[in-house]
Amino acid sequence: MIVIRNLLMLIFLIALLFGAFQLSRVAATWQYTIPQGSGVLYTSTFDQFADEWEPAAGRLSAQMIDSVMRLEIGAPDSSVFTPLRWSMRDFDLTVRATATQGSDNNGFGVVFRQQDSRNLYYFAVSSDGYYQLALVQNGVTTEISTWQRSEYINLGLNAENRLRVSGQGADFRFWINDQPALLCVPIDPNAVSTAPAGICQPETMRLTETITDDRLIEGRLGLIALSFNTTNEFGIYENVIVDFDDLIVSHPD
Repeated sequence: MIVIRNLLMLIFLIALLFGAFQLSRVAATWQYTIPQGSGVLYTSTFDQFADEWEPAAGRLSAQMIDSVMRLEIGAPDSSVFTPLRWSMRDFDLTVRATATQGSDNNGFGVVFRQQDSRNLYYFAVSSDGYYQLALVQNGVTTEISTWQRSEYINLGLNAENRLRVSGQGADFRFWINDQPALLCVPIDPNAVSTAPAGICQPETMRLTETITDDRLIEGRLGLIALSFNTTNEFGIYENVIVDFDDLIVSHPD
């Protein structure tokens, strides 16, 4: 009887371990919601824990390499992003970003409230001195604030820029190198954001430090890079490469 009990216990333990192994494999694909609270919610120096991010491969790639999160775009007029596996509502994110290759007519920044590849917000800057806020909803991109110039952006390739995005409820704020990034939104709510020559026009637009938008309430944070139809002096497109480092997510004040 003792032998039978021991055998049954051994079978039970083996089954339990097998179940735990299978559960861990499934859990790797889950989107967790980080409990909201005070203080730091997440940090990464991109030295390890690559499984906390969704990678991309091929001509549009996102991978953790050389202690950075590297996004590379091998085609013009394209974009690639990598989201964290966790979902959250309120956040205050900072990250250091450096474009190292390609045209300075690029884009790179932060994805937030990402629900899937067709529904997300992103805030991006470019190496030639512009910044933009956009919403992608059901695959359609809408510029909440179009590309406009900023004197606070460090220009050119290999220039580091510190980006910060804060979201609390439906209210969002943005910073570039610790300076508030004012958004250019139309006075007429039915109009579109325009900024000829990168300058917000006070006749039809207004500058605001806080954007209120409730179309996406919760989702994942991530990093994004964008390329445009730009070629070098030989008429050849060069891959856009952007490195991200020292990401910190805190609860907003």
